[in-house]
Amino acid sequence: MVRERLGHVPARAREHLGGRPVDDSGQKDLAWFHPEGRELSDADWEDGGLASLGMFLSGAQVGDASFLILLHADAGEAAWTLPGQPWADGYDVVVDTGDVGTDRVEGGQVLYVSSRSLVVLRATT
Repeated sequence: MVRERLGHVPARAREHLGGRPVDDSGQKDLAWFHPEGRELSDADWEDGGLASLGMFLSGAQVGDASFLILLHADAGEAAWTLPGQPWADGYDVVVDTGDVGTDRVEGGQVLYVSSRSLVVLRATT
């Protein structure tokens, strides 16, 4: 994980990422996701029962890779619908503290995330 962090600009950004658009596609420098594959709403942030969230770090503005980090805190498995475009066509699994059972998943498909785990995905186009 340290090698991945040090090797990519979005993971070591020195400026505050504020959810600003990086280009005309609609992709943002930072976005937070619900397991349904949509960006988190204000109501989602207040949902005490939500045990999973995703953080998308875009490398588009600096010509580097983009990552989707899935955090799951519940004792049961979580079904994650991965965001498609403008975020990514698909994702390669970089780090998985559980067992998602695959190395690659397409945007819009469901990825089952193990209990109390972290999954780091590299976005691909």
